[in-house]
Amino acid sequence: MIIEGVRAAARRVPPGQSLIREMNGGVATYVEADAPFNKVAGLGFDGVPTTAALDDLEREFTSRQAPLRFEVSTLGDPDVGRALTRRGYELVGFENVLGLPLDPTSSYAPVPGVDVAQARADESARWLDVVATGFMSPDV
Repeated sequence: MIIEGVRAAARRVPPGQSLIREMNGGVATYVEADAPFNKVAGLGFDGVPTTAALDDLEREFTSRQAPLRFEVSTLGDPDVGRALTRRGYELVGFENVLGLPLDPTSSYAPVPGVDVAQARADESARWLDVVATGFMSPDV
């Protein structure tokens, strides 16, 4: 989802400004200053990045004058957290993210008071606004 979000946002910024770099089962992304997609997510699902890879990534974000933030999964390699701590990164919070792929065969148990329906074509702008606003709101 992050990669698709960055690809969509990258269409409105100058060529070469955005960054999508897959690494060790995760992805490092950047769009523009203060964008919610400027981060590394999923790192460690395929091992720990090398010191050289982290050095290069830090240079990439420094050249963009952007802080480098990592979202580290509890399901990833625990050595990722240790490697980042040795580099001076500090744990500042927790966020639980659960995902469920939906397809035409998916089913769900109805929840009283909650209606689930396919969006109409004329609702796409409203839907996009709600999703973008949600992602741009900080987790506090």
